[in-house]
Amino acid sequence: MLNLSLSPIDRLLDGRIAIADALTWPETRQSIAALVARGLQQKGDLENRFGAHLADLLDDQA
Repeated sequence: MLNLSLSPIDRLLDGRIAIADALTWPETRQSIAALVARGLQQKGDLENRFGAHLADLLDDQA
C-alpha cells in the first residue's frame, strides 16, 4: 500500500495566492490577451500546438 500525503494546506494556499497575484501583472495580462487573439480556448492550431505558440509569443515579446 502506498502511503502518500498532500502538501500542507498553507503551502497549497501560498501557491494559489502566488498564481492569482501573477495574473494581475500587466505583462501576464498582455501575454494572455495575445494568446486569446491567436486563438486560445478555440479549436485549432494554437490549442493543438500550445507549446510552440507559447515559445513564439515569448520571442515576439523579446
